[in-house]
Amino acid sequence: MNIFQLQTNVKMQSSVRVNLSAHEWDLNTQEYSRHTIESVASYLNRRFNEGYNRGFNREKLENYVSDLMRQFEIYGANSIMSRQKLSNLLNTVYP
Repeated sequence: MNIFQLQTNVKMQSSVRVNLSAHEWDLNTQEYSRHTIESVASYLNRRFNEGYNRGFNREKLENYVSDLMRQFEIYGANSIMSRQKLSNLLNTVYP
């Protein structure tokens, strides 16, 4: 759970639940079985959700998810498009 100080005596608390498909993560959906590639997307979603909901700041969450993206590079998870998706998600959840 992330807590943001908006101003004196005003805080915002938030959690996130990302559930993107393999296509939305821009993974190599043509090269692998649907089950395999959707499992990769599920791992990325869980990693993002877990880090954010544990209160990671933007930089720590980006590194946390990026580590997994590098491990799943063969599935396209470390591509420019997938990295852009991560950047867009980070821009969405961090004010």
